[in-house]
Amino acid sequence: MLIISLLCSGALSGQSNRVYTEAAYDRAASMLSGNVSKLIDNQIRPEWLPDGRLWYKSMTGNNVVFKLFNPADKKYLRAATRQELFDYTLWGLFLSWLPAVGDIFAVGLGLLRANILITAIAMLAGKFLRYVIWGWLTGLVF
Repeated sequence: MLIISLLCSGALSGQSNRVYTEAAYDRAASMLSGNVSKLIDNQIRPEWLPDGRLWYKSMTGNNVVFKLFNPADKKYLRAATRQELFDYTLWGLFLSWLPAVGDIFAVGLGLLRANILITAIAMLAGKFLRYVIWGWLTGLVF
């Protein structure tokens, strides 16, 4: 008990009894705003998506970044425009039919939680088109 009282008295005696005036507070606040304003974005308005993710536009200084956040795995996806943020599936679907590297894009679409029905239909059509082109080039079809 003696040790606890000594530790508490030592911690309390280390605290300052200084009283700050309103003028000191105003002076500190005036120095803070110029340094912090470039780091703070007070205009964030998050919008929830039906699948539980949310997206928002973040403006810091002259930089504008669109962010998509998934609370389930706490991961962010960043883009320069809103369209770029949500149109990642189009490029992945376009490139998923390529031989050898197309599967990498398909796996990436899965990790980004793209719409599985649209992805499956586009991949099926793309791979079918790939085999038709290969068949045409080799003379096996047409």
